Amino acid sequence: MVTTVTEQEEIETGVYTLDYAGYRPDPKFVATATKVTQSALASRVPPPARVLDVGCGAGDFLAVAKALGYEAEGIDISEASAKICRSRGLNARSGNFLTERFSTKFDLITMWDVVEHLREPAAFLDRARSLLTDRGYVFAKIPGFGDISVGLANFWPRSAGTLLGAPSHVQYFDQESLSMLLTRIGYEPEWIDGGAARTPMTGGSIKRRLAREAHAVIRRISGDSNLYVAARPAS
Repeated sequence: MVTTVTEQEEIETGVYTLDYAGYRPDPKFVATATKVTQSALASRVPPPARVLDVGCGAGDFLAVAKALGYEAEGIDISEASAKICRSRGLNARSGNFLTERFSTKFDLITMWDVVEHLREPAAFLDRARSLLTDRGYVFAKIPGFGDISVGLANFWPRSAGTLLGAPSHVQYFDQESLSMLLTRIGYEPEWIDGGAARTPMTGGSIKRRLAREAHAVIRRISGDSNLYVAARPAS
């Protein structure tokens, strides 16, 4: 059965409610987003520039960008997300990024842990390209997966949730495949060193903790790591 765009939006808005675990504060993410912005993004697009954060969640990156002097706004498919952001004094709206109207173009469009959830990643990246100013960049942070993790998940589907983040993740990139996608759309990708971005899960039963440790070993052997890329339209 093929899921339509409308049905997919209904699924996503049903998941990303006020109770969604991803909306909980994560100091590790805030620290990583601050470091990456200061060390890599600000040199390419210095503040005060206009920033659009696609899939803004609870607004942690919006808060980082605002604190660093950017004029930042966010969009998320979830109205619960937008409400959380606005309650923090941040500029955010709910809507479909592919069809939403914007009154201005942006110097930087960010997608933190968004692309791997998209059934149409090329459409999102192409839409972002159309909204950039002449000096603009798209930035994305995406989990990257090696052949071992993908192969094991295919062989043992029960491990796909832990190894690949399925079924929430529907795209599984490595640097080569992501570079090919960006280049095909018309970007010039520039890779950034970012490291870990989220606080790892802890607790649970002994069986669950052992499973997480085993999967962590597999991911290290597979070479799984976060991909951080800043891309500008090719000249």
